[in-house]
Amino acid sequence: MKPVLSLVMTGNNHGARTASETFSFLDELSASDIAKLDLSIICRADDADFAQTAKEYFSERDMTVRVYQSKHQAIGSEVHASIKEAEGEWYLLLSGDETLKAQAFSKLLHVLRPGYLASTVGIVAYNVLEEELEDEWQIMSLEKIFPMAFTQYDWSELKRFSRSRLFTMNNSVFRSSQLQKSPLRMPEGSDLAEYVYSYLPLPYIKHLYYADYDVRYTVNFNGNGTEDITKKVDDLLRITRMLYDVYRLEDDVRDESQREYMYTYLTAIVSTCALSLMIKEDEKDYDRLEKLWGWMRRVDKAMYRRVRSNILFIMNHMSSDRWRILRRQGIKLSKRFLTLKP
Repeated sequence: MKPVLSLVMTGNNHGARTASETFSFLDELSASDIAKLDLSIICRADDADFAQTAKEYFSERDMTVRVYQSKHQAIGSEVHASIKEAEGEWYLLLSGDETLKAQAFSKLLHVLRPGYLASTVGIVAYNVLEEELEDEWQIMSLEKIFPMAFTQYDWSELKRFSRSRLFTMNNSVFRSSQLQKSPLRMPEGSDLAEYVYSYLPLPYIKHLYYADYDVRYTVNFNGNGTEDITKKVDDLLRITRMLYDVYRLEDDVRDESQREYMYTYLTAIVSTCALSLMIKEDEKDYDRLEKLWGWMRRVDKAMYRRVRSNILFIMNHMSSDRWRILRRQGIKLSKRFLTLKP
C-alpha cells in the first residue's frame, strides 16, 4: 500500500540534539500511523556521525529510512532528490530545529487518508506554534485566510493573505505529484529550498484545505535562535532570480486570485533580498541590487513593475520596532531603487 505521507527530516541542528531527541515524536505515534509514513533524512556535510546514529535508531525500531548526505554545509539538491523519490501521496519537510506534536500529527494523517480529500487539493495547511520573547508561545494559525477550518477552497474564496501567512513547507503539506511536476531543480548548497518548492507547484494547485491542528513547533536546544535570513544575501539573490524566471505570471497563471497570491509570494522573496542588500549601505551591494532590477525588467517588464510597486508600498508602511532602522534606510533609498518609471 502506498504511504500516506513522505516525511523528510533535515539535519540535527549542528549537534544540538541526539537522534533519539530529534525523532522522539515518532515514538509517540501508533504503529498504524508509522505504517503510513515514508521516512527520509537529509544530513549536511558535517552530520555524518548523526546520519549513522539515525540509521541505528531506525534499525532498532525496524523502520525503513532513506538517508541523503549533502556535500555542503547547506542542503538544496537533496531536497529535490527527496521530492522525486517520495513514495507518499503527500510531502512534509521538517527542519532540524523543529519537531511535530504527535497527537496533532496523527490527526493530520487522518485528514490525509486516501480518498478523503479531492484530487484537486494540492496544499493542506496547518497551524504552527512559534516561540516569542520571554519563552511565550503563540499559534501561527491560518484562520485569517480561510473562512472555515476543515473545508476545501479555491483561490478566489480565500480571505486576504499577508506576507506572514504564506503557504510554505513550514506550515503546509504539499501533494507529492504536484511537487514532482515542478519545472526547476534545486541547486546544491542552499538553505532556502523550502521557499523554492513552496512556490513552484502553485500554478498546478486548484484547491486548498485548512486542517486546524497545531502540528509543528521549534525546539531551540542550542540557544542560538533562528538564523537571520537577511545574512544569506548570495543565496537570496540566486533564489530570487530562479523564482522570478520560472513563470511569466501574466501569461502562465490565468486565475486572478491565484496570480495575486503568487505576486505576494514573489514580492516577499524579492523584497527580502532587496532589503538585505540595502541595509548594509555598501556601494557594491547597491550595484548588485541595481543589476537585479535591470535583469528583472529585461526578463518580464510587467512582473517587474508589479513586484517593485509592491515593494515600495511595503517599505513605506513598515512600522514595527523590528523594522524601524531598516524602514528609515529603505525610504531613503526607495527613490534610487524603487521609484516607478513611466
